[in-house]
Amino acid sequence: MPTLAPIELHTPRLTLRWMTEAEALQALLTYGFDTLGLNRVEADIDPRNTGSQRVLEKLGFRQEGYMPERWIVDGVTADTAFYGLLHSDWMARGRSAV
Repeated sequence: MPTLAPIELHTPRLTLRWMTEAEALQALLTYGFDTLGLNRVEADIDPRNTGSQRVLEKLGFRQEGYMPERWIVDGVTADTAFYGLLHSDWMARGRSAV
């Protein structure tokens, strides 16, 4: 039974959208926890991206760490905020509807 599965979610800006980022992530979390048997899901975001932060927190993720100047992209340093969600927390929230 796998306990860790890396998934990158990048949302291109499109005019036509079938679901929100939160709805897409909720579907991925349901699949990961229910079908794959994951115990934990982690997210690594740019803390300046408040949209990603809101989506993660809405679904029950908790910020677990912060690393200043973790990345250098095009000569600019960027921080990282780490978030985590445990299967037990996901189930306790009743699989939070978005």
